Amino acid sequence: MEGLLPEQHLARFIWQVLSSLDFSELEERYASVWAGPGRPPYHPRVLAGLWIYGMSEGLETAAGIAKACRVRDDFRWLTGGLSPSDQTLLNFLAGSEVGLASIWGQVLKSMHQAGHVDLSVIAEDGTKLRANASPRSFLTATDITAVVEKLKTQIADKLRQIANCSVEDQKGKAQVELRNLQLRLSRAELATQELDQRLERRQKRGVSSSSAATILSSSGASVPEGNSAIPMPRFTSKDFQPDPDRNVLICPAKQELRFIGQYPTDNGRSSYRLYGRWDCGDCPLKAQCTNGRGRRIKIFLHAEVGPKPLPPPATSGPTERATTDKVPVEVAESEHAGGPRASITEPEAVMMLATSEKRWEPSYNADLAATRHGVIVNQFLTKDPTDFHHFRPALHAVISAVGKPESWVGDGHYGTQANVLIADREGVILYAPPCWDTRSQDDDPQAVSVEKAPASPRLP
Repeated sequence: MEGLLPEQHLARFIWQVLSSLDFSELEERYASVWAGPGRPPYHPRVLAGLWIYGMSEGLETAAGIAKACRVRDDFRWLTGGLSPSDQTLLNFLAGSEVGLASIWGQVLKSMHQAGHVDLSVIAEDGTKLRANASPRSFLTATDITAVVEKLKTQIADKLRQIANCSVEDQKGKAQVELRNLQLRLSRAELATQELDQRLERRQKRGVSSSSAATILSSSGASVPEGNSAIPMPRFTSKDFQPDPDRNVLICPAKQELRFIGQYPTDNGRSSYRLYGRWDCGDCPLKAQCTNGRGRRIKIFLHAEVGPKPLPPPATSGPTERATTDKVPVEVAESEHAGGPRASITEPEAVMMLATSEKRWEPSYNADLAATRHGVIVNQFLTKDPTDFHHFRPALHAVISAVGKPESWVGDGHYGTQANVLIADREGVILYAPPCWDTRSQDDDPQAVSVEKAPASPRLP
C-alpha cells in the first residue's frame, strides 16, 4: 500500500496532521469487545481523514467517498485497503459532534501557533440554510395531537400484525414499517415539545402567542379582547402612506417603515420594494395592525402579466397575505387562528425569510466567523432568525479557541448597543453600521443568548 502514493501526496500530509492530534474524546465512544461478532470498528482518525481528504477532492457525500475507497488508490491508502460503507461514514458524523469540535479546536490552535491564523480582522455573518422539511409539514398543536394519536393507533395495529404473522418475509417487512412509524411518532412528539418551548419563550418576552389582550376603540379607550361590542377593523395597505423623499412608509401611528430592498417576485414576472419596522411592541395601535413582532409591507413596481397563481393553503407556512390593491401586508405566525406551528418532519426547523428570495422557507440560521484569509474560526446553527444574538457566543468561542482578535466586522444586524458594549468589555473593536431599530434587544448584554438547533432523528 505504501507504494501507491508519492511521498508529497496530500493524503499523506492530512494523515500526518491527524496523527499528531488527540482523538481520545472520540475513542471513548467505542467499547472494546474481545472475540465479539463482526470486525473491529474503524478508528475515528481514519473516518475523519476520509471526510477531510474527500472534501478536499470535491467529494462531499458519504456515497461518493465510500465508492472512492473501492476504486481510488489514494483513498485505499488512507483506509489500508478496507472499504467503509456510506452509512458508517454518516454514523461517524452524526454521533461525533462534540468530539469533532475538539479536533477542530486543536487544528485552529496549531494553525495559530504556526502563524497561519491572522486575528487582525474577523468577519461574521449569518445565512439561512434550507431545512429538510416542507412548509406543509408545519402544523398547529391541535393538528399535531391528532397526528400523534393516529400514529399510536397505527403502531398498536402493526404490533398485533407482527405478533400474528407466521411468514418471515412479511414479518420482516412489518417490522421495518413499525420502525418508520415509531420514528414518525418521535418526531411528532418532538414537535409538540418544540411548540411548548416556543410558547414559554413568548411568555418570557411578554408577547402573547394568539392576539393582543386589548383592542382600542375609536376614542382611544381600551376594551377587553372578549368584548366585541366595539369591533375595530384592521389597518389595510391604504393606511400606510409613502414618503418618496425619505424612501419610507408612514404607518397610522406615524412611525416609519424603513426601506429594506428591492426583490423579484416568486414567478419572476414583477418586482417589489420591501419596507419594514423591526419592533411594534410599544405601538398604541398595534392591536389594529399586527400581532407579530414587527411589520413588513411589499409595494409592487410592475403589474404582473398573465394569470395570478392561486393562494397557498392554510397549512403552507407561518404567513398569510391580506392583499388590497397592490400592497399585500404579511401577517405573522402568531396571528394564525390555531397559534404557532411546528414541523412534524423536522421539529427544530423554523420558518424564516430567505435572505435572497425573500420567501418564507423552513430553515436554520448558520453563523460563520472567518479570518481575512478565509479560515473559518467558528460556526454554529441556530433557530433564531436574527443575527445580532450570535455576536457574543461567536466572540467568546473565537477567544477561547485562538485568542482575542483585534477587530470584528459585521453588517447592520450586529451593530447594536448590546454588542458594542460586549466588544468594548472584551477589548475588541466592532465595525458594524448602527442597527436602525434597537428597541427589540435586551438592555443587559449578559441576557443575549443563542439557542442552538439540536439534531433530529432521520429515517434510515
